[in-house]
Amino acid sequence: MLSQLGGALWALCYAWGLWVGATAGALTFPPLVTALNVSWEFAFAILWPPTNRVSRITYRVWLALDAALLAEALLWGSASATWPFARAHFPLLLGGGVLAALGAQVVLYRALQAPQLQAYLVNLVMSVGFLWAYLAHSEGLVFSAGVAWFKLLGTTCISAANVYAFLPEWRKRWPGLALFALIFALDASYVGLVMSEVASGSVPLSP
Repeated sequence: MLSQLGGALWALCYAWGLWVGATAGALTFPPLVTALNVSWEFAFAILWPPTNRVSRITYRVWLALDAALLAEALLWGSASATWPFARAHFPLLLGGGVLAALGAQVVLYRALQAPQLQAYLVNLVMSVGFLWAYLAHSEGLVFSAGVAWFKLLGTTCISAANVYAFLPEWRKRWPGLALFALIFALDASYVGLVMSEVASGSVPLSP
């Protein structure tokens, strides 16, 4: 149940980001984050779908929502690029980034055979990407409190489900537990930073 709740909260995270982005005419997810998400979800919703029906449906919903976020990135993402070359060729670079990320997913899957670990590695990069974009005050991005909260809560629910599953052999599972804790700390920091700016309005913020 916790895992399913986490999946639903992640779908809300993507849907909320889409709505805020469409309203503001800007991105709520950094382009790198979107490229990584699309690559993982394509890999595990289409190439190697899980046998569990609920997980399979969840991944495909995520993929559809992330494809829409990718479309928003194509529309407005060039404003977030800092180099003139990147701004001029942003769609080509974004497409290349998605293909490169998908290639990395294939290599990792064949080497590790661990989709969940790959998901958490992508999640870790996402957490760092959101914080980096915020601290750099990246242009072309709005920082949504809803996106921040849904990401934190969705990942926390899925991590809690995994912690429960790890309890019988937690000593052997300490690297995974450390990864869960690191992502939680980064996401909580991002939520704290975004919420601290809600009243001051010193950076672009949306609900």
